Order: sequence, then C-alpha cells, then structure tokens
Amino acid sequence: GGLNAFELGDDGMIYGPLVFGKRIVRIDPDTGAMTTVSDELEDPGALKLDFKGSAYALNNDVELRKIDLKTGKSVIFATLPAGADNLALDAAGNIFVSLSATNAIVEVNAETAAIRYVVEPAPLTSASGLSVQTQDGKDTVYLGDLWGGVKQIDGTTGAMQKHEVTVFQPA
Repeated sequence: GGLNAFELGDDGMIYGPLVFGKRIVRIDPDTGAMTTVSDELEDPGALKLDFKGSAYALNNDVELRKIDLKTGKSVIFATLPAGADNLALDAAGNIFVSLSATNAIVEVNAETAAIRYVVEPAPLTSASGLSVQTQDGKDTVYLGDLWGGVKQIDGTTGAMQKHEVTVFQPA
C-alpha cells in the first residue's frame, strides 16, 4: 500500500499512511498485523503523532488533517500551500511542514492553526530541461522545474511565471 513517513507510537505500534491504500494504519511490528485507523483521507502523505491520542497527516497535497487515533475521525486542521511533503512536531505541538513544490517550510500553530513561513518559497525547485525562444529580439526561457512545473522566464529581467502546459491527447 505504499507505507510512507510513519512514526512509532508510545504503545510500540507503527502508525503511518498507505499512500496507495488511501488510509492510515497501525502495524504491530512483532506480528505484522495491520489495522485501519482511518479511511477518511483521499491521498494521504506523511504522518506524525502528537502523543496525546491524535495524529497529524498530510492529505491531497494541501490539507493538514488531525486524526483521533481511537475513533479514526479526521478534521482539516489547516489548509497548506501546495506541495506539502513531510512534517514534524516540536515540543509545544507546533507542526512544521516541508513544501517540495516551492522549497519552503511552514509552521502551523498548534493552537490557532495559523500558518507562517519559516523558509520562504524559492523560485526554482529542481531546474532541468531548458529551451529559449527569441521573438522580436526578446528571449523567453522555458524551464522544466522537476517539482515546480514549467516556468516561463523573461530572458532580460528574470521575471518568472508558471507556464500552463497543454498535453496533447489523441481523439
């Protein structure tokens, strides 16, 4: 099922998301027995425990969900910027989330769910393929950014925007 970014609970069990199984599970490391904790997530990512009976899990690239480990019920705790990849909790319960699409880190306040950038977004994540188009003496650079999509860059000023790409699909 694609166990991802899991954590060992104080009960000795492994808690984590099954990325392809669309659920949060508890695994007994001694027997391998797996039980579903919650099936309310559509696209679960990383999971961390608060050690107070709840877990926080990423869902659908932008949701931070709080899950009651006893009932399996989940609520959207915060809506994140796109690209949520992994998370960690500090001693006060604040949640730090890495954003792979922008090379940024946000902190989510444990009490208010307010979001602040700890590391501001970077313009590129993983620059790869490159092409230049010159029209009327002006260069436009097209860059394939592995996690950030295709970027269109003004060759003179460096101004950048995300370029929408239409994928050809035969009829």
